[in-house]
Amino acid sequence: ATRRQWEYEYGDGQQQPSDDDEAEAVFSRYVEGAKELLTDYGFVQPFQLDAKPKQQDQWTTYVEYLAFECYWLGRLTRSAKRLRMRRATEWERLVRPIDSDDDLTSTEVEDMRDDRAERAARGLPSPFDDATRRYDILREYG
Repeated sequence: ATRRQWEYEYGDGQQQPSDDDEAEAVFSRYVEGAKELLTDYGFVQPFQLDAKPKQQDQWTTYVEYLAFECYWLGRLTRSAKRLRMRRATEWERLVRPIDSDDDLTSTEVEDMRDDRAERAARGLPSPFDDATRRYDILREYG
């Protein structure tokens, strides 16, 4: 399964190469990719994968499994970072600070404060109620 996934992603989308030379080239890229991946995670012991997994010893099969886990760890870590950055961007867009020192004398800020006070006096929901609701949803699911 690991090899098929790798071949699908890095072997031009072909799950099963058509001829022996191509199969050997794909497998060679797979082995080099596994070695690079494991080296990036600090694994430096030499190993040699066999094109026929059933002919590998248990240790080599375990090393191949480690490469599989490292592949998914890296992929999921990058995905989590991307989602964290998107969440931070959306959060900043959602909750813009309006009471910073630079804005204290701003007419716009004064108008917003007056609007908030007027809405509160009339019992109308504030635009910040929506932000608070979104924040609660993000906290619950994020």
